[in-house]
Amino acid sequence: MGVFLNNRDNRPKSAECPQCAPNENYARELMQLFTLGVNKLNPDGTPQRDGSGRLVETYTQDDVEQLARVLTGWASDPNPPNRPVKNFANWIKPMVPTTWPPERDSGSKTVLGKNFPAGQSQEKDLRDAIQLLVSHPNIAPFVATRMIQHLVKSNPSPAYVGRVASRFIDNGKGVRGDMKAVVKAVLLDAEARAGDTQTAGLNGDGKLREPFLHRVAFWRGLGCTTSPRRGDGGAVVPPLQRPFGAASVFSFYAPTDRAPGSNLLAPEQGLLLTSEFQQRMSQFNSPRIYDAGTQTFDLRRYSDAGCQLDELTAAYQRSPADFNDWLAPRYFRGRMPAPLRVMVEQLARDPNPPFARNRPHEAALHLAAFALMSPYFGAIK
Repeated sequence: MGVFLNNRDNRPKSAECPQCAPNENYARELMQLFTLGVNKLNPDGTPQRDGSGRLVETYTQDDVEQLARVLTGWASDPNPPNRPVKNFANWIKPMVPTTWPPERDSGSKTVLGKNFPAGQSQEKDLRDAIQLLVSHPNIAPFVATRMIQHLVKSNPSPAYVGRVASRFIDNGKGVRGDMKAVVKAVLLDAEARAGDTQTAGLNGDGKLREPFLHRVAFWRGLGCTTSPRRGDGGAVVPPLQRPFGAASVFSFYAPTDRAPGSNLLAPEQGLLLTSEFQQRMSQFNSPRIYDAGTQTFDLRRYSDAGCQLDELTAAYQRSPADFNDWLAPRYFRGRMPAPLRVMVEQLARDPNPPFARNRPHEAALHLAAFALMSPYFGAIK
């Protein structure tokens, strides 16, 4: 965050740097994205409204400016000085306080009604800021909602959010902000476990499978021990969601995005473009390993990744029913929906299939890709 959100360049105006001003980037996103959110929440995550029904803002522009002043005076750890160029920010080490006074705003500040007295050290201001945010009533429902959305479902009930938020407030031993306890509460809540028995799931359960998780799920089901590699040695990753490749700190999609024509939250749907579905089919057929010269697929890339492609192919060669039986426990929790089974078997028996029957490995991958492009696999429940 020191580099990505500019806190390494966060310094006040001074005689030595008259053009400088506190950089608000990290201060703003620290509150907006990581801790509080922009609107005040009730303990169950539902928004608070004023007498006119309008949303109530959590913080003001002045709070952002004041917190930016609190966070001045930090730099990358300079040691060791002979580190590689790519490690210019000393990535694995925490930032350290600067020692040159003009890089630090040591005056009095006020953030969210709390005063930070003049003359405090960088470390003391930082500890006070963390305590202020962790103690804020918005942080528990905000963090609970985001954790549930990422790990379990896009549309949690207020009761579910409230239960997880209460665990953030008190882990059962009087400790606030224990994230291990929060994650445990997220994953073991009755609402999270409702789908353990597939016939007992709730309407609105689950979340859409975003591109990278879609690929990883395919490789895991195939028994791969690592991701297949491209011809240049790089990992096969979806173009729309390269790890660490988000365009901004807002990540690949917004958590407030809704499904078109619906009030249901569906954040990951923003990445489900036509190009993504084309990639899903082509990636599974070849993971960019098609050799245009020989017009063949180098399937060694799968074996090199530890994938059990021979098992998939053997099931395909036995019968369409056996092929479905192989897919079911690996990708559909043992209960492959009947309509999908029928469609896969029909495609397998098609007299003019869109794949080469004389290359069973490729045919098996094509059928697997077809099954995993379906909505039955496209949502994690």
